[in-house]
Amino acid sequence: MNNLNNSHFILILLIITIILIQISNEIEFNPIPEGNGKLNQEYSHQNENNLFFIFLNFRHGARASLHLIDDYNDMLGGCWEGKGELSKLGKRQHYEIGLKNRKRYSFFLENEYNPKEVLIYSTEYNRSMMSVGQQLLGLYNNINYSQPGYNFSDFQNNDIEDINTIIPPINLFMINEEKDIQKNRYENIFKNLFDCEYASNQIIKNWKEPNDIMKKIVKDFIKEYYKILKKEFKDINRKKIKTVKGVDKFCDCYLSIYYDESQKHILDKFTKYGKNLTKIKDMCDNYIYNIFLYIRNGGYATDNYLITISPVIKKVISWMDIRIAKNNNFNSDYDEPKLVLFSGHDSSLSEMQHFLKTGFNIDFEYTEYASTQTFELRKYGNLFYIEVYYNDRLKMNITYEEFKKRIMKIVMSDEEIFSLCYRNKFKDKIIILLVFAITTLLIVLLFIYRRYKLQSKELTSQKVIQIE
Repeated sequence: MNNLNNSHFILILLIITIILIQISNEIEFNPIPEGNGKLNQEYSHQNENNLFFIFLNFRHGARASLHLIDDYNDMLGGCWEGKGELSKLGKRQHYEIGLKNRKRYSFFLENEYNPKEVLIYSTEYNRSMMSVGQQLLGLYNNINYSQPGYNFSDFQNNDIEDINTIIPPINLFMINEEKDIQKNRYENIFKNLFDCEYASNQIIKNWKEPNDIMKKIVKDFIKEYYKILKKEFKDINRKKIKTVKGVDKFCDCYLSIYYDESQKHILDKFTKYGKNLTKIKDMCDNYIYNIFLYIRNGGYATDNYLITISPVIKKVISWMDIRIAKNNNFNSDYDEPKLVLFSGHDSSLSEMQHFLKTGFNIDFEYTEYASTQTFELRKYGNLFYIEVYYNDRLKMNITYEEFKKRIMKIVMSDEEIFSLCYRNKFKDKIIILLVFAITTLLIVLLFIYRRYKLQSKELTSQKVIQIE
């Protein structure tokens, strides 16, 4: 009898042990707090081999000012090789990002560039293309693309036609520019969102009619710096910087010079008046931060970020869905990528941040030069998770199922985007075609009528001659 009791006791103990081990495994690999889809921070990256996909969205590096008074000079006295071109620091920033990501993802990516595992997108601007080029040189610093001995300092600006001979093929897309589209040069998913006239018009209205918050920000900015500008820079007066656009131009020039060591002495003029250069830089950062809150994605432009980001995020989800279906994080033998590089602008990152704030209440941050936003698809136990980083700081980790569910609630459908962005264009084209068709028809009818009248007149003349 005692032996039987002992057997029961051992059996019960064994069952309890198995249950505890199972619970322990679930806690270790599926650490979801009850009623919440978020992954516990402490479990992040415990197992490097659980990575399945990376989407890296980044702003180009430090650059020349976009607001030059001639081909080379800006309003503060900075001298540049061209408007908006990437500086040496900008190149270095992305080269180092590439080096860092090589170290971070060396277990996941092949040592040499493989077009089956890496997909590259860039806007049609040299600064964006050069940024992604520098990043690739850091990421695959053991290879030479088209010429031997290439390194970050040798990577010079190239025409768009030559860019794919320097670095792996880039899928270009445009932003708010009407240009002839070269066949197979542009990826529609990324191009269509940026030439939306509806979205552009919303921003234009906000520039012209800023809300009270932006008006106050402009007023405070001018109050702080007008005396300095009036004394030192005679060409810059209250009239030129009293608008939202005017302060934006000033800050663009200031920040470009601030990040260029060879020209930073120009800003020393401000120190004559006891102004700290970093303080002015911080004020400009804050000003541009508010530009994106109230001009780019606020006021009239409340749905612009949805128009821009919806096609992008749906494409990211489709890539992730395939990776999950394959369930093999090291396989590169199928078409979808393991790493997607998306080289854009501060607008690209800010709009994605607005999108994530709407869906997940993630704080919006200022997008400095070479800022990065990373989406990683990881697997813990039997569940997939999305981890979102901003400049390498973890901002969100959530189950993929919950992530996708929330995303699909807020994305704009293709039909909605078409209706806002292109239906009016088509209506205008149809009206123009109808007017053209009606005009042509009237001309043809007039021509036929005149021919008829002329023929009638000739017949009448012939009858008169015969009678006589």
